[in-house]
Amino acid sequence: MMDKERLENIYKNHVVNEHAKRTEWMKLKTEHVKKLEVEIEKLMKQKAVLQDQLDKYIDKEMERR
Repeated sequence: MMDKERLENIYKNHVVNEHAKRTEWMKLKTEHVKKLEVEIEKLMKQKAVLQDQLDKYIDKEMERR
């Protein structure tokens, strides 16, 4: 049977490794969310520009009639 000190070291190493993995995963997740937020913002601006162009086109067509 393992002695108490060795078991504690194994446990501490496991906890530290798991914490490091979780921290890295959270960092990557946060970075990914930030990138997605930037992409969403870009798409929303593009949508607004396209909607404005469509509205102008519709107004022109209505004036022709």
